[in-house]
Amino acid sequence: MLAYDSNNWINALALHRSDTFLKLLPWLLMMGVFTALVGWVEVMYLHLGKESFVSNLPVMHSLLGFAISMLLVFRTNTAYDRWWEGRKLWGQLVNTSRNLAVKIDAYVPEDGNTRAFYARLIPLFAHELKLHLHLEKTRLELDAQPHPEITDFDRSKHIPNQVMQLMTERTRRLQKEGAITGEQLLTLDKELVQFLEICGACERIKNTPIPYSYSSFIKKFIFIYVITLPFGFAFTLGYLATPVVMFIFYVLASLELIAESIEDPFGKDANDLPMDRLSNRHVRKATWRWFLHALTNLRPTRSPRANDRVPQVQTNAPCTIASAPSPLRAASPSASLPSRRSQATCSTMPTRASSSSKRSNRCVQPYRAMCSYWK
Repeated sequence: MLAYDSNNWINALALHRSDTFLKLLPWLLMMGVFTALVGWVEVMYLHLGKESFVSNLPVMHSLLGFAISMLLVFRTNTAYDRWWEGRKLWGQLVNTSRNLAVKIDAYVPEDGNTRAFYARLIPLFAHELKLHLHLEKTRLELDAQPHPEITDFDRSKHIPNQVMQLMTERTRRLQKEGAITGEQLLTLDKELVQFLEICGACERIKNTPIPYSYSSFIKKFIFIYVITLPFGFAFTLGYLATPVVMFIFYVLASLELIAESIEDPFGKDANDLPMDRLSNRHVRKATWRWFLHALTNLRPTRSPRANDRVPQVQTNAPCTIASAPSPLRAASPSASLPSRRSQATCSTMPTRASSSSKRSNRCVQPYRAMCSYWK
């Protein structure tokens, strides 16, 4: 999706950078040549005058102009409604992922295996839904850690449903093992149902295009309307009819192209939804924020950028770190986990390199450097 400044009119008026203009450029040139040829034949070759019946065609164009304008407005609004609905669904996916992560963090604060499982599966659902809507099939993408509890998926079947099945089975197992109560199970089940409803709504938009007869009729209407403009304008505008017809064709055809571009919001065009950013940044970042203290030994799936790398030094100065509301947990699930209100004492902790001795002796929680990967 293109990021732009709506207040910058200069960039908006740069037609050479417009995808719509570049797509229509060959047709605009053909329409200009056709208009000039029609005007020359009528005026210079056939010597037709204003008394000819052809000169009355602008009356038809004025009557049909209102009808074609209403059709194009309705067509564009319908396409934008589909685009905006898709954006609301992915915003709901981000919120649902965050809500599920918060509830798991509160219900199983000491279960490192369960927390690690949901920390990987929640972002994986958004990633697989994106590929599912793109009609792509890739390998299972998690991280470099082994995950025996997560088997590879059957790519011939519905991948988001398989991810959701794993999370649902794990949630039911937590209730059977007594890790969560029945009321907590119902609360988590409501969040899991939201994932499937979002997936189904996205598939409805993806698999239900605008009816072909409606789209085809608008294209035919535009073509017939524009192709008959030169016959009437040649008597009143002369050779000025060439740029006028080209401009009218550009306006009408651009509205149709814009509607075609945004009616499927789950593609890879410049005007489509930024699903890569939503799945990789918002969903993953919102989820790992709550599970990071159980996954400090987990590397992110992408390599850090140059500006993400923080030079670190070791200091032997002892320090005491007060636990945050979500405390720093052990890197491995089998290790002992501190209580929520406990304090941890460190003897050697990584800190940011600085010329100031005061800053070099200050302790930094290990997960801060990892958080910088996702900025």
